[in-house]
Amino acid sequence: TIHQTLARPEAVAGHDLGELLINWLSEYLSEMAIRHELYGSFTIDHRVIDGEPPYRMTGTAYGEPYDPARHDLEHEIKAVTFHAAYVQQQNDNWQCQVIFDL
Repeated sequence: TIHQTLARPEAVAGHDLGELLINWLSEYLSEMAIRHELYGSFTIDHRVIDGEPPYRMTGTAYGEPYDPARHDLEHEIKAVTFHAAYVQQQNDNWQCQVIFDL
């Protein structure tokens, strides 16, 4: 269980929607390692995905400092990969796939 005691906003850009998502996730992966925090929920606050690239997005991650007494981590994510990554809109919904390197 990750409590939402802090918020970390981030802004990223990408030349396509897949790169935008990977850049966003990679930023939070770096923040987790540098700040020793865990995030349990995310919001997309603003996005510019219409028109010409680069596309832009701002979002916020909510979480808390890592506590080894409370957080049992079996695996650590080493990287967010571009392999088989995609973001696509289907009707009124969005679908994505991302593979993490453990």
